[in-house]
Amino acid sequence: MLSLNTLRYNKKALDLCKKEGLKSIAFPNISCGVYRFPIKIACRISLETARFWVENNPNVLDEIVFVCFDPKIKKYMDSLLREE
Repeated sequence: MLSLNTLRYNKKALDLCKKEGLKSIAFPNISCGVYRFPIKIACRISLETARFWVENNPNVLDEIVFVCFDPKIKKYMDSLLREE
């Protein structure tokens, strides 16, 4: 359930940026590893949701920031970003 909520909330936030003409957004990785939800899955959901949205809404946002509060999560997010 957490994964579907994360996807839904991230998409709503991105849609709101478009509607309001905002050019950047930051997503804190607050659910990564919490409540025993796997860190790697939570990170991948956040990143893939943003990638899919950007592909379908080109030239809307200039920047999406993923705020990582744990060095382990940052390292994993960095590795996912390099997968392009």
